[in-house]
Amino acid sequence: NTLKFVGNEIHGYNTDALGGLKAIENHLPVAGKRVQIYGAGGAARALSYILSKRGANVYIQNRSIEKAKALADTFNCSVGLCEEPDLAI
Repeated sequence: NTLKFVGNEIHGYNTDALGGLKAIENHLPVAGKRVQIYGAGGAARALSYILSKRGANVYIQNRSIEKAKALADTFNCSVGLCEEPDLAI
């Protein structure tokens, strides 16, 4: 969602993950926390990626279990509901 023009090249970046994480970590460090994500679309994908990289235990719940599983498999997350999440998105 962000373009940077460098000489004759255009570099593309997705800032959803870092922007979302910064807002979250202003209130709750995510390392070791249980995070429930509802949905498996683009924003869920970006957050699943960055939360997993930062050491959160991510659970993905979606209307389509196939989409939830595909996303979870990509970033080594769990599928389904977390009984006592520290954070729900």
